[in-house]
Amino acid sequence: MGRLALYRRFIDDILIIWKGNWGEVEDFMMSINNNQWGLSFTHKQHKSTIDFLDLTLIGVEGKIITKTYQKSVDVNGYLHARSGHHPTWIQNIPSGQFTRIRRNCSFMCDYEKEALMLSQRFVEKAYPLRIILEAYLKGLKFGMIPRSEAHNKTLLTMNSSISSLYRGQEHHSSEHFKILELLGGSCDQSLKKAKFNISTKEVGTGKTPIFSTTFNIGFDEIIGVFDKYWPILTSDPWLSFCISKVPRVTFRRAPNLKNILAPSKLHCQNVGHQRVCQEAAANKRCGHAKCLTCGFICHQQSTFSSFDSTEIFSVQSSITCNTSFVVYLLICPCGRQYVGQTIRPLKCRFREHRTAILRNDSRSPVARHFTIFHDNNPVGLKLMGIVHIPFHQDETKKKRELIKAESVWIFKLNSMSPNGLNEELELF
Repeated sequence: MGRLALYRRFIDDILIIWKGNWGEVEDFMMSINNNQWGLSFTHKQHKSTIDFLDLTLIGVEGKIITKTYQKSVDVNGYLHARSGHHPTWIQNIPSGQFTRIRRNCSFMCDYEKEALMLSQRFVEKAYPLRIILEAYLKGLKFGMIPRSEAHNKTLLTMNSSISSLYRGQEHHSSEHFKILELLGGSCDQSLKKAKFNISTKEVGTGKTPIFSTTFNIGFDEIIGVFDKYWPILTSDPWLSFCISKVPRVTFRRAPNLKNILAPSKLHCQNVGHQRVCQEAAANKRCGHAKCLTCGFICHQQSTFSSFDSTEIFSVQSSITCNTSFVVYLLICPCGRQYVGQTIRPLKCRFREHRTAILRNDSRSPVARHFTIFHDNNPVGLKLMGIVHIPFHQDETKKKRELIKAESVWIFKLNSMSPNGLNEELELF
């Protein structure tokens, strides 16, 4: 193992720089292939050049230089510019790819050769020439800025220093001028077409809030809502201290046919947990002799109503003290109501409410109400489970549905203060 000058691994691809002769390499490969697990490793070796992932590594005078490597079977797999994806995604693809190949290439001449092939691929996919040219020139600029600064600091305005890229044109390869010819004719004409307003944006400041949602054809309307109504929020004397400029709207990929026809998660129907005799939907005691919650739960009750209305609602599931993932209702002796939710057994959450009342915990709105109106005495407090989230769903979805159900019932029962005891509403 003392012959290993460098060892790097990415999943199942391994890069080794070996200090020794060819025979020692072959002996080393034979030794690791002779193992008890039946593992077999294939390898390629060369004295000065090797391909690893998307890089070609070349040893020159004790140093390693790199350039982009592409397999002979690679095809033009970039998205078509007229595909149904968000325009911003399409515009950012050339920028990311030119920056990637510039990062991979130690020398500018290698970057320009790769950039010519990349430009031809984007032209085949009907990308606007201006966008391709901007991305190519951004790659040139990337090579002039230290990598850490290019990632972590504000990008410099390219308009002010574009001329410096062409001040010594003899330093560029022939591929550079082929790219300019491909993307817009002469150098001067190309520069007039290219606009670099995007380079004045700040990178990584974190000051602009981000609103992320799934992409759909109404994305323009979503952005328009923020532009139209955000000034109303900023003009509010209270909210203006909490919110900043208009959020930047970003989109996640919408579900495609693969997600629909071959989902990565199997949603089972949970047939094994269904009971032959379905229990009646109602609240029931767990029946344990030492359970304190049984004395407060509304046993065998299947309906409930709001404090300030006559509308009757029904419990949809059989809920006991031990049921988890429940939206519950606390009813004060004076009729005030509190809606909450818990992922734990219902009795665990109720014990916390009861303890807060007895200890006069000012952090709990229920406890504060009992301190003012009921002398910290929980006698007369009633508990009802009103919604149970089915356990056949995955954990993340259950929590999300639980929060949504809690918000819905806070509105339906009008339990927000001052009509009820709820003081906060968690949005979903």
